[in-house]
Amino acid sequence: MGFVYGIFLYKKPGEERKDFKFIIQLIVSSVIVLGVIKILLEAVFLNVLYGKAYLAVIASRFTTEAIMLPIQVITIFLLEKALRPFAKKYLYKEEEIDIDEYLDTFDKFTKDPNLDAMRYIMERFDNPEKQTKFIHVSGTNGKGSICEMLASILNNTEYKLRQIYISTFNKI
Repeated sequence: MGFVYGIFLYKKPGEERKDFKFIIQLIVSSVIVLGVIKILLEAVFLNVLYGKAYLAVIASRFTTEAIMLPIQVITIFLLEKALRPFAKKYLYKEEEIDIDEYLDTFDKFTKDPNLDAMRYIMERFDNPEKQTKFIHVSGTNGKGSICEMLASILNNTEYKLRQIYISTFNKI
């Protein structure tokens, strides 16, 4: 579904798009997603998995998707319109170099990895990581040891350590 929306709704950075053209693209992509994928493909998959009858599934899904089509088109249109200023400000801001151009200058398989790309992106968003008041430790092994070492280091500085909280994925 995301692939279909991506094909129809992709907008190049800096490109201006008229609302009417966007609505037409949105309707076409939604009809393909809701009609072909949600109705036909899901009916096929339900038939393969559970032996459900095609026509019964298609008939029940058709009604649901017919109701959802205008709701989905209106919701996506309003969200895009509301988020457009944010996207223009943070993603498509005209500068000496575009983010995509900048990131393309890095070799993806470099032997000398660095954090230049991440620094550049964080600067574009006003460095939100510098305002955090916590340390996040993740990984497979050694989280407890790292937390204890950090607690020891922080207790011997001007920083105050309030709490160590350790959670694992399987406890969620």
